[in-house]
Amino acid sequence: MINNRISMSMISFIIILVVQVFIPKMHLGFDMYIAPDIILLYMVYLAFILQRYHIILLGFSLGFIQDIISQINLFGLFAFSKTIVGFLLGTIGLYDKIWNSQVKILFIFFAFFTHFFITYYMMYDRLSTPFSHIFQYSIIQSLLSIVLMIIVNRFILIDNKIIK
Repeated sequence: MINNRISMSMISFIIILVVQVFIPKMHLGFDMYIAPDIILLYMVYLAFILQRYHIILLGFSLGFIQDIISQINLFGLFAFSKTIVGFLLGTIGLYDKIWNSQVKILFIFFAFFTHFFITYYMMYDRLSTPFSHIFQYSIIQSLLSIVLMIIVNRFILIDNKIIK
């Protein structure tokens, strides 16, 4: 039973990494691209299953792997931001029975925005990229991630684990 659960988790993790690597990016201008962060959506799903410290460690590990795959010039950026998001998403598991769906979505949006704002702020030169653009792109990326999360929750997850 436990070996089956572990093997299914490893298979889903490998599929998520492959999808994250090959997902297309959208060009927004100012040399900025957005792409759905599937690893972040996976962390949201796991936040309802695992405890907070597991999500924090998992966020660091997944971010570190994402750094190895895609972010060589700022190594550690995704590990740092996904660790912070792991802490924030771990809060959802603590208040799952208390918060209604709207509060959960708002909190998840805040966690997404925190991740993307830290990432874009550190990734792009603040002298050539205006702060307002970083803020706008973080909002756009967070909205895209929320929409994808709702679609996955509605049509892919059988038990509507994220938002009931």
